[in-house]
Amino acid sequence: MTIAPKKLWQKHGRPSLTYLSIALIGAAQIVFIWQLTFERSQYEQAEASRHEYIHNANLAAVIEEHTDHSLKSVEQSLDLIEKTYRQQGSGIKLKRLQLDGDLSFKAFSDLAVINEAGLLVAGLKQTAPVKVSGEDALRHHQALDSHRLYIGKPIYSQVSGTWSIPVSRRINRPDGAFAGVVMAGIDPAYFTDFYLKTDVGTQGIVSLIGLDGVVRARRVGKQTTTGDNVSRGPLLLAQARQPEGSLLGVGGFDGVTRLFSYRTLKDYPLLVAVGTSQAQALAEVFQREKKYYANATLATLAVLLIGTLLIWLLMRSRALQLTMHNTQALQRASFNLSAIGMSYLDRDGRYLLVNDKLCRLLGCSATELTGSLVDERVFPADRAAHQMLLDDLRTARQEQPSSMLEIRYLHQNGSLIWALISVSLVLKTANSPSYFISALQDITERKRMALALRQRDQQLSSAFEDSVIGMGLSSPEGRWLKVNRALCQMLGYTEAEMMSASVRQITHPDDMAISQLRTQQLLQGENAHFQVEKRYVHKQGHSVWTSLAVSLVRDEDDQPLHFIAQLQDINQRKQAQDEIRRLNVELEERVRQRTRELQFAHQEIAGFSHSVAHDLRQPFSSIMGFSHLLERELKQQTSERGKHYLTRIRAGVHQIGELTDALLALVKLSSIDLRWEKIDLSVMAQNLVARRMLLEPQRQVQCHIHPKLQTVGDAQLLTVVMDSLIGNAWKFSSKMPQTTIEVGSERGPGQDTIYFVRDQGVGFDMAYAAKLFDNFQRLHSPSEFPGNGTGLASAQRIIRRHGGRIWALSTPGRGATFYFTLGAAPPQAAAAAA
Repeated sequence: MTIAPKKLWQKHGRPSLTYLSIALIGAAQIVFIWQLTFERSQYEQAEASRHEYIHNANLAAVIEEHTDHSLKSVEQSLDLIEKTYRQQGSGIKLKRLQLDGDLSFKAFSDLAVINEAGLLVAGLKQTAPVKVSGEDALRHHQALDSHRLYIGKPIYSQVSGTWSIPVSRRINRPDGAFAGVVMAGIDPAYFTDFYLKTDVGTQGIVSLIGLDGVVRARRVGKQTTTGDNVSRGPLLLAQARQPEGSLLGVGGFDGVTRLFSYRTLKDYPLLVAVGTSQAQALAEVFQREKKYYANATLATLAVLLIGTLLIWLLMRSRALQLTMHNTQALQRASFNLSAIGMSYLDRDGRYLLVNDKLCRLLGCSATELTGSLVDERVFPADRAAHQMLLDDLRTARQEQPSSMLEIRYLHQNGSLIWALISVSLVLKTANSPSYFISALQDITERKRMALALRQRDQQLSSAFEDSVIGMGLSSPEGRWLKVNRALCQMLGYTEAEMMSASVRQITHPDDMAISQLRTQQLLQGENAHFQVEKRYVHKQGHSVWTSLAVSLVRDEDDQPLHFIAQLQDINQRKQAQDEIRRLNVELEERVRQRTRELQFAHQEIAGFSHSVAHDLRQPFSSIMGFSHLLERELKQQTSERGKHYLTRIRAGVHQIGELTDALLALVKLSSIDLRWEKIDLSVMAQNLVARRMLLEPQRQVQCHIHPKLQTVGDAQLLTVVMDSLIGNAWKFSSKMPQTTIEVGSERGPGQDTIYFVRDQGVGFDMAYAAKLFDNFQRLHSPSEFPGNGTGLASAQRIIRRHGGRIWALSTPGRGATFYFTLGAAPPQAAAAAA
């Protein structure tokens, strides 16, 4: 286990004094290196700047001397012109003086004499008196009676496109009055050409500046300028403090930092300045400075690296010490907290150190175990094997030999403990054993489970062999691996014959395809098992029908191991099924025969009904007609008794006609086809009741009809049923002054709908309930309640055709309730009704 330095610091607080000392020494060395580098750099910059200032000051002195000498020559030349003007007056010839070489200064660009009125008296380029521009010089000399040379601001000529520096002297009359000025123009190139002879670098500067801040002549590299105002520049500010000196300044016109040296002319209001570019003047110094800083950086990195390495090595050393300490602590904790029994043994097999787990496993304390022999705790029968294991380890040639063994130990309470021990030998030297490390794992429960598994395997094997159904194990390739006696007896083979045959060889050819398909589905994982009826080939050649159930056993890697097949002999069931199919065919033939007979009988009934309708009605009609004729013929002669007989004859004929109509209606009900549709019995009942109320408005009848009594059936036939039931309720309650009829529904025991019609009429005795639905059966005489006795019989026939049933409950004098149900419509009829 390695502890990182940062984590070590965080774990053990601030770094030690050693770490701080190394860090402080390194920091001091870095500070010293950089201080020395900085001071050396500053010193070299200062020395190089000092030498440059001296060089520039020397150049400034030379230029000052040149400028002073030049201006002195200008003054001498102007003095000569003044004297000549006094002698010759306006006839003075300045051109002649210049050509004759009488003038000591040879660089005049212009010469002129101007009188007190400002008129040009004489000049190099103009001789006639004209007004000239010289007001600045005139005003200066008029105001100041001085014989000193006046140097004006540079003038730019728009005609020639050149600059000129104007200089002038005052001319006085003999009485001292102002008489004019002698003026001259000096080309600035006179000075700048001289400045080109100096070596101030490509960015160096030489300037002649008036104390009024206006540049008279300036050279920057090889370029010259005149007339700029630098009154706010650093040179004029420095000159105001002292007439000569040096300074570091930035050029206002080009932004270049320069080392300037300047001098102020003693006799003239001018200063001379020489400046060299700091970058060029100190180029070598700056180059060396980069090397100094690079070396200082390398030295700093070296100090940091060495310091870091020293600290890391110290921390690494401490971390290793802590790791060793922690490792030992971890080993002690692992030893004591281990989930298995751990112990250290001397070379003789005595306990040196034991952990808590071992003490709990053996039921002893650490004091009891320490110093005792291990063999004292080993079951006597296993002591020899344990001693042999220790001896083998003592004589082993490996560097750290180890071995494992399953043995039994004796618990303190006398019980046996199965344990898996792993013993390793730790060598002090190459051949001298130091101690044994023993690890003991309690496997008592595992041994019990193994014994239980063996017993279960024996039970399963016994159940397999003694099973009354055929059982077998087969490989994924279709070879029998194991079969029981029942399977051998079922198919007539011996066990050896079954094991030598494949499943395919004893499968009936017609069932081969389905067997292979289901087997492939198992192997591909589509099904976990399958069950199918399959035929096998008996040893004697006949087929054996079996109910086959097959499942697949897989290993830990989900690879197929073997199939488990269970076969039950179903030959007798198959024979019974064949017999049932034969009987079904015979029954279907009988049904067809019976249907043909019923159809013939129905045709006979239809023919009979036709005969009744035609053959019987004619005689009855004749009887009815002749009875009316007889009554008219014997009207005056017939007694009351005779009239009564005739009335009875006509009533009998009328009754026979009604019975004939009822009989025909019953026959028709059996032959009509049902037309299924949605029906609302509530609406139907309301219409039937309303019709009866119209016929007998004097009746006091309250009708309670439940809403939404909806069903599916033949509307025409169910109208007959409802009319018969409501008609009976209306008829048999006619003797009551006030009555109530209720039409509704309720739920039956099977949650089916039961419809009912309830009245408060005369009722009937339940002893005669079975006769209610028979043809032409009546419980009351026609004189009490008219009718022909076919209404309920027709209702029952219609209800049965709808798949339902009808019944009644009553108490004499307390009314009756008729109940009926309707079966479900056939699927095609229900779909049509929907």
